[in-house]
Amino acid sequence: MEIAKEKKVLDVGGAGGFRKTLNDFGAEFIGEYISLDIDPGKNPDIVGDAHNLPVSDSEFDAILCISVIEHLKNPFQAVSEMHRVLKPGGKAFFHIPFLYPFHGYTDCPDYFRFTQQGIKELFKDFTEIRIVRTSGFFGTFTNFVPRAVKPIYRPIARIMDGFFKGRSTSSGFYVFVRK
Repeated sequence: MEIAKEKKVLDVGGAGGFRKTLNDFGAEFIGEYISLDIDPGKNPDIVGDAHNLPVSDSEFDAILCISVIEHLKNPFQAVSEMHRVLKPGGKAFFHIPFLYPFHGYTDCPDYFRFTQQGIKELFKDFTEIRIVRTSGFFGTFTNFVPRAVKPIYRPIARIMDGFFKGRSTSSGFYVFVRK
């Protein structure tokens, strides 16, 4: 599912930071990229809440929502809203942490973690759901080691995860859905 080739993309909670990421993956993104964030200080194109998106039904070809779901009070409502604003056949890409340290702050609380089964329930209204683990057991453990050790441990963890494929442990998931 190539998001970078879509005509109109909504970045929910990214405040515009993923335009460069789209450009890094494939052809130069030339579509309309619109960022939405609840915090006006991040200078999004639209100031709004993911629980009640201030845009029309079926307005977007694609949606990005990177590491936002865990910060929403009602992720089911927010995903329902994203489903509403996607065009039929529209695509969305999510990153959702799972075994990942708490990272909530006063202005950005950390509410939820979802298993693969929970993700399937969260996105049940979509016609296609693809879930990809972001790491294996050893890579997941990297999130919990002291910062000074990470540069040494991370390459070893990648090698170890390569040897022990098939484990269900993951620090998070990439989720691709289609309406």
